[in-house]
Amino acid sequence: MFSNSSFGRGWNSLSRTQQLVIGGVALLILYWLLTSGASILNPARLLAAAAIVLVALPVHEFAHAAMAVRLGDDTPKWQGRYTLNPLVHIDPLGAILIFLVGFGWAKPVQW
Repeated sequence: MFSNSSFGRGWNSLSRTQQLVIGGVALLILYWLLTSGASILNPARLLAAAAIVLVALPVHEFAHAAMAVRLGDDTPKWQGRYTLNPLVHIDPLGAILIFLVGFGWAKPVQW
């Protein structure tokens, strides 16, 4: 995907298509924030997003890990993912997007 000469050089290391996709997503998020009328700082919204990031996502990913272990794959144990600790499962970008737009993700459990 990336050659050694461009790896880790930020925005310029991305292809033109990747830059356009990121820019388009950023514009959609900005449009939604400006037109939705929903405040990001609404206490109920913040509480719901925190519950998703700190409870729902870790439980969901732990369920993946538990099923993999039950089916005989110890990879989640070796990777330290066989736990309910939210810090192990939180993906920073996915968590930020949950707070901003209500859509995000956790680190997937490998199997």
